[in-house]
Amino acid sequence: MPVSNAGYLPRKASIVDSDLKDWWSAYEVNDKAALLVTRALLDNATSDAVLINITAGLAHMPPTSGLSSYATSKLANAKFYEYVQFEEPDLRVFDLHPGVIVTGMAKKATAGGMVKDSFWDTREPAVTLVSSLLTLV
Repeated sequence: MPVSNAGYLPRKASIVDSDLKDWWSAYEVNDKAALLVTRALLDNATSDAVLINITAGLAHMPPTSGLSSYATSKLANAKFYEYVQFEEPDLRVFDLHPGVIVTGMAKKATAGGMVKDSFWDTREPAVTLVSSLLTLV
């Protein structure tokens, strides 16, 4: 059972000031990786297959200065998994947001002033959440 948890956070910059290669890298990692993982699963899926995507809350929040690439790529990612479920109704698709987990990417966001240190959820990490979910499937 694959867990899609790819994430890339480009350097904080406005759309006009962003480095195009860095801006597009969010789509390459956050969306293309999801497509590749999902296609590999679908090529080999059994009737009881499950796909779990770890999503980002920023995709569903009002715009935040300098985060257009990350937020829009994660919104596209969420919509992608809606289509996967629509096109593959027998596949069980879960799109989960585990809260803000302190990771290297999250620390990059703090260092860049994108979010405040107090924003972190230091409770159970995503791995525990996914492990718990798997007991229900």
